[in-house]
Amino acid sequence: RRNLKSRVEVLVPIEDPSLRHELQEVFELQLADRRTVWEMRGDGSYVQRQPESETESIGCQQALVAAAAKRNTEANRLRARKLKSIARRVTR
Repeated sequence: RRNLKSRVEVLVPIEDPSLRHELQEVFELQLADRRTVWEMRGDGSYVQRQPESETESIGCQQALVAAAAKRNTEANRLRARKLKSIARRVTR
């Protein structure tokens, strides 16, 4: 059963445009999920959405994990580049 009586929801403004863009991407990813979503029918029963293609078979959680891994890889690459740059300045 869903907890619809004791819920607490909070709203906050997101003013930074880059954060708004990132949040919009997460919302779109969640709404496009065809793998881990259940839709409620008029009679109260649920039916799970079925992916229509290989791309749709990737759930939103998997996509979010992949995006986080990509950001981590990029951050490590930039960090390594910065450390090499600092090391060159120190050895001069």
